Amino acid sequence: MKVLGIRTSPKQLRFALLDIDGTDVNFLNQNAENLIKVPAGVTEVEDIVHWQKSEIDRILRQNQGIDLIVIKTSEYSRGDTKSTRLASYLDAAVLLAAKDAHIAFLGKRQSMDTASMHFALG
Repeated sequence: MKVLGIRTSPKQLRFALLDIDGTDVNFLNQNAENLIKVPAGVTEVEDIVHWQKSEIDRILRQNQGIDLIVIKTSEYSRGDTKSTRLASYLDAAVLLAAKDAHIAFLGKRQSMDTASMHFALG
């Protein structure tokens, strides 16, 4: 199974391509591209979200055969801030890219032992 793991943030996108065969896990892009920084001129929220969605689409085009996209989602908080809203938008862009590519999506909060949500988008 080929898995794309993603962690978004307002300034960068981190990703790992993993090939999982039983208990064997191979980190396919360990010595290749795995961190993409938001370009300096991209500052508006809508532009950052659009840029990230475009980058995820590019990663998916360049790495055919991905079976699952897993994203580390933000923890729930009581307050809504500009930063938490942007984080939610970025997570949604990943979900949309998975849906567009017909790839299963798994969102996971770090504090949880099991998945916080799972969508089979095939």
